[in-house]
Amino acid sequence: MSWVFLTMRTLPNTWYMHAFNIPWIIIIFVLGLATTNFLIEVQLGRTALLIFVHICAVIKGGKIHKGAEKKFVYDIQQKKIGGALWKVLRYMVPSHVIRPILIEGKYSEEFAISSVLFVVIEDFDRYAHNLSPAELLDFLNRKFTDFDNICAKYGVTKIETVGEEYVAAVGVVPEEKTEDPSEHAGFLTNLACAASAMVANHNEEDLTLKLGIHTGRVLSGVIGYKLPRFRLFGDTINTAARMMQKGLSGEVQYGKETQQILPE
Repeated sequence: MSWVFLTMRTLPNTWYMHAFNIPWIIIIFVLGLATTNFLIEVQLGRTALLIFVHICAVIKGGKIHKGAEKKFVYDIQQKKIGGALWKVLRYMVPSHVIRPILIEGKYSEEFAISSVLFVVIEDFDRYAHNLSPAELLDFLNRKFTDFDNICAKYGVTKIETVGEEYVAAVGVVPEEKTEDPSEHAGFLTNLACAASAMVANHNEEDLTLKLGIHTGRVLSGVIGYKLPRFRLFGDTINTAARMMQKGLSGEVQYGKETQQILPE
């Protein structure tokens, strides 16, 4: 009886349980008649008990197998949902912060040497007055998409857009984390090249940019659970913004902290 009941765990489905247990019960019944002096009523009773145990095992096994199937389907659905969520988050935050915010619900990390670029469209009020809301959004989308492509080309991390301002940085992802200025110099060169490309691409149009870069320590983190935003914090961010605000039209302004690291 123990073996019959255990088949619900050892056999893959109820069909196999019927195919295995029923012939085995018949064999036990026949052998019992041939090898013992028990009355046939006793053998029938033992066989009936085995059949009852078999039926209980089949019912229980069916529930177990159905539960396993439901769990299998649920796991597949969760993987699909997780994959879709991962794709969505890839466009909202850098890829290295997705796993921490999905597992732990938060992310923060400090970087000893990072460089931040602020870009602003100068005389933006003129565009806001001359374009309809739909045209203005299309204008910003085209320009910032160009900036996205330039950043992707030079391996620069986009941080965010705020109105007519665009923010990017280097040294804010794990593979660029360093405390050695000479190592950061290569990443800073990529940022300077990206800034130069932004100026070159848009000086040909009726559009002027102001750009500022600053280098220093930053704290990065993800803010919010709904529509999470990857943000940078610290004096480096504020100084880069002031470099942009006080810079010359069509030029990239930076201070001595950046100049000391930036190659010739």
